[in-house]
Amino acid sequence: MDYRQTMIDEPSMLENAYAIFANVLEFNVSGSPVNAKYAELRAAQYIRWYCDASYMASSPSEIWEQELHDPPPRSDSKPCPPCAGAWQFMQTQAASRLGLFRR
Repeated sequence: MDYRQTMIDEPSMLENAYAIFANVLEFNVSGSPVNAKYAELRAAQYIRWYCDASYMASSPSEIWEQELHDPPPRSDSKPCPPCAGAWQFMQTQAASRLGLFRR
């Protein structure tokens, strides 16, 4: 099944598939995903259903799987760790080398 053209023509399908993947994905305490393949399967089942209405997933989609959430705020309420300053410094240095900043 070639679903790529549908993703181009109807971006909301890709948005919903991404939402399903992100909502189903779970992490352990160290931040590693514990069910990435299952999250991938649920997103793939949605894509297949979207492109082929006769397809039935092994278990029906749940409302929470497809919920879209607002983007995070532009600034964090929690201060950045000290290493974040080094990242900003590296970005500034790279931008300076590319001539994006004038001194």
